[in-house]
Amino acid sequence: MRYLPEFNGEWMLYGGKPTAFVANWKMMAATMRSTAPNVKLVWSPNFDLNTRGDNAGSMPYWPGEENVDIVGTSQYWKSSQKAINSGGPFTGNVAPGATFFSDSITYVYNTYAKAFNKPFIISEASAAWESTSSVQYTNSVTQPELQFDFWTQIFTAFTSGNFPLLSMAQIFEYDKFEDAYQRDFRVTWDDATRQRFLDALQTLISTNKITWANGGSSGTPTGTTSATKAPSTSTSAVVSPTTSTKSSADAKLWLVGSFVGSCVMTVLTTML
Repeated sequence: MRYLPEFNGEWMLYGGKPTAFVANWKMMAATMRSTAPNVKLVWSPNFDLNTRGDNAGSMPYWPGEENVDIVGTSQYWKSSQKAINSGGPFTGNVAPGATFFSDSITYVYNTYAKAFNKPFIISEASAAWESTSSVQYTNSVTQPELQFDFWTQIFTAFTSGNFPLLSMAQIFEYDKFEDAYQRDFRVTWDDATRQRFLDALQTLISTNKITWANGGSSGTPTGTTSATKAPSTSTSAVVSPTTSTKSSADAKLWLVGSFVGSCVMTVLTTML
């Protein structure tokens, strides 16, 4: 159960209030431990925990090792945010840097997951394809290539050995308007982007860490998901357990796609 996610973000009503957050979390954890002990509690800040707000770089939000089962984080790429961070205007969609993903998750991974030997997950993730009428801009990358670059970094992290506790990534399959931009996070809505997402999956397929549970072969699932299919249609894949000596990272990774309007396509873990 991911409770009060992105608690370091001011966009959440409960965000940026570490004292109240920790007290509330401990109360919730005590209740869950006594009434539903099999439920795993996911502690999941936004990835910029070490740089956002007055509490950056410290541990005021940590409710204690005994009250957390899994450490997670949200991970997004937005070209407009890169422009804001650099002090310039939005000039178009650009690809994330080659080390964007690993650089972004390292603080939360090392400070919490690694330090307390907790499974680590990417609770939400995708790259935003942004459009706006407020400024003129020229894209330096296509939407399929943007998603390919972003997801290749994530899938590579599963096989690199640098993050042995990494055991799940969940795709934010959504198109929404926010902050004056239309942001399309979806990887399956059009054929070209979907194909490049499957190309990124080859990072796992080529290492024999993934096989399609519904009978596909050669890295291609049968009856693959697309936006035009019935809500009951889904695609599954199983990733073989890793050889890490840390048992918390040994997991079966499932890729599950289902559509009810614009919903979430999930890469989820069944922890062993």
